[in-house]
Amino acid sequence: MILYLGNRSVLHFLLFIVFSVLLCLNRQTGVLIPIVFAIIFLIIEKRNVKNLGLAVLPFVITYAVLFIFEYSAKSDYFITSTVCLGLFILPFTISSLKENYELLKRSLLSKIILVVYFSLISIKLFYSGNVFPFVGNMFYHFGVGPVILTGFNTDENQVLPFFTTCIWACLNFVGGLSFFISLQSIIKKQQDSVQINSSKLFFPILFVLYLLPLCFSYANDRYLLFLTPFYFMAYLVSMKKEINRPYFFLLFIPLFWFSFAATHDYLALNKARMKATDYLVKKKNVSPKNIDGGFEFNGWHSEDTKNYIASHKGRWWFVEKDDFIISPTEKPGYSVEKAFGFSSWMSFGFNEIFLLKKQE
Repeated sequence: MILYLGNRSVLHFLLFIVFSVLLCLNRQTGVLIPIVFAIIFLIIEKRNVKNLGLAVLPFVITYAVLFIFEYSAKSDYFITSTVCLGLFILPFTISSLKENYELLKRSLLSKIILVVYFSLISIKLFYSGNVFPFVGNMFYHFGVGPVILTGFNTDENQVLPFFTTCIWACLNFVGGLSFFISLQSIIKKQQDSVQINSSKLFFPILFVLYLLPLCFSYANDRYLLFLTPFYFMAYLVSMKKEINRPYFFLLFIPLFWFSFAATHDYLALNKARMKATDYLVKKKNVSPKNIDGGFEFNGWHSEDTKNYIASHKGRWWFVEKDDFIISPTEKPGYSVEKAFGFSSWMSFGFNEIFLLKKQE
C-alpha cells in the first residue's frame, strides 16, 4: 500500500488488493486496511470521480470476497457455471487470444477483475474438495457414470491421482480465462456499437436473467445448455477476425470425442444396470422392494413408499430393503452375486456392474 502511494505502480496496487483480501480472510478486522487506504488516498489526491473510484476499489473487492467467502456455496455455483461456459467455448476463444491480450494490457480494471476472478477459482478449488470443473451427478472419474449409482454415499469425493488432479485443476483456470476473454470481447463489441438496439440488448439481458438465479440456486453443467448457443453466437459476432482453424480443430476434436465417448459409456453403464435388475426381478423373482437399483429403478417401483430423503446423504432415493444392491463398486457386508460387463470408450477398457447380495 505504501509503495503504491509513493510510485502509483499498477503492480503494487494489485498486490495491495491481493494481500488485503488474504488478510481479511484470515481475520475480518483486516477490512480496516483498505478503509485506511481510502482515507489517505482522498486526503493526498484531488477528490474527483476517478480518484474516488480508486480509493474505494480495494475496500469493495476485499469486502466482496469476504461476503462471497461467507456464502461460499453460492460463489461455487457462479465459478462452476462460468468455468464450464469458458471450456465449452474454448475452441473459439483460443483463436482470438492475441487480440484479447492486447485489450487486457490496456485496461487496469480488466487486470483487477481477472486477478479477483482467478482468486475465487483458487478458493473454490481449495475449499470445495472437488477439482472437477463440472458438478452434479454426471461425471465419475474420467468417464460418465454417476456416483449416485453406487448405492452408498452420494456426496463422497473420489480420490484421484496427483497428476490427474493437477490436470483438472488447470482446466478450471483454462476455462476461467476462456470465459473472461469471451466476456471481454462481447463487452467491447457492445461498447463499440453506438446504436442501442434489440440485438445489442438481447444477450446481456438473457445472460444475467438466466445465470444469476441459477448461481444462487444450484449450478449443474447440463443446466447451461440453454445458454450455450446464445453465448456462442454473441461471441462469434464480437470477433474481428476469422477463426484460426488449426487451433479450433486442435481443441474441438478432443471435445467432440469426449461427447461421443462419454455418452456411450453412460448408456452402456445403464444398460448393464438394467440387465442386472431384470436378472433379479425376472429370473430370480426378487421383489423390486428388496433391491437398491439406483434412483430411476427404485423411483419407478417404490415411489409409493414415500420414504424419499432429500438430504443427499447416502442413498436419498426410495429404498425399502437393500438385500440386493446394483453398483459399480463392491461394499463391505455384501458378496458379489454376479457381474455384468460393458465396454468403456473413455478408458479404452472393460468395466463391470456388480450385483451385490447382503451376507447373512
